[in-house]
Amino acid sequence: MTAYSALQTLVARDLSDPSMLTFDVDTVKDFIQQALAAVARVAPQQFQEDLTAVPEQTNYQLRASDFPSAVPEIRVVRVEVWTGVPAKFWYKIKAKAGQPTRDSIAGWEVWGGVLEIPGYIADSLTADEAIRVWGYSPYPPISDDIDVVPVSSELELALRKYCRVEGLRRLTSSRVLFKQWQTRSNNTDVTLGQLNSDLQVAEEEWRRLSRELKVPEQNPD
Repeated sequence: MTAYSALQTLVARDLSDPSMLTFDVDTVKDFIQQALAAVARVAPQQFQEDLTAVPEQTNYQLRASDFPSAVPEIRVVRVEVWTGVPAKFWYKIKAKAGQPTRDSIAGWEVWGGVLEIPGYIADSLTADEAIRVWGYSPYPPISDDIDVVPVSSELELALRKYCRVEGLRRLTSSRVLFKQWQTRSNNTDVTLGQLNSDLQVAEEEWRRLSRELKVPEQNPD
C-alpha cells in the first residue's frame, strides 16, 4: 500500500505535471478522492465489523470508527450474534430481503448506513454479546499525507487511471488550462488533438480495468 503523499506524486507524474504547476496539490487530492469513490462502485471494500450489543437498542451506525457520519452506500450481506470470550457464534439474524413481508420484525435491514435489527432480538441481547456484520463499503476518506491509501496494488493502478482521465478531461475542456499545462510542464510539443486522443485511450483503459475489477457481490442472507 502507498502513502497518500506518494500517490499524489505518482498522479501528478501521470498527468505530465510532476511539479504540480497546472494541477495544484488540492486538485490532485480531489482527483484521488473521486477515484476512490469510482473504484468503490466496482470493487467496494469488503468489511467485517463487531458492534457492541446494547440491550433494547435496535439501530447501529455501521463503520462509525472510519466514517464521521452514516454512509448510505454501505451494503450488508450477513448479520450474526456472537457471545463469550473468545467470541463464538451464537445465532444468525435473518435479513428482511427475501422474507414474505418487510416489516420491522421480519429481520435486519440497512437504511442510510444504519443497521436496524428486530425489536425482539434487541430485547434479548446482553452487554457481553456482539453483533457481527459482513458487507461492502466505500473506502474510508484519507486526509493526512502520511495516511496509507487502503487499496491493493491493482486497485491503486485503477485509481491512477481514473485520475488521469479526470485530468485529461479538464485539459481538453479548457483551452486556458491547456495552454498553462503546455508551457508550465514543458509539453509544448503536445497538441489539443493529441490530448483528445490520449483522453480516449485513457477512458478505454479505465473502462477495461473497471470491468476486470468488478466484484460480484453476495446477496443478503
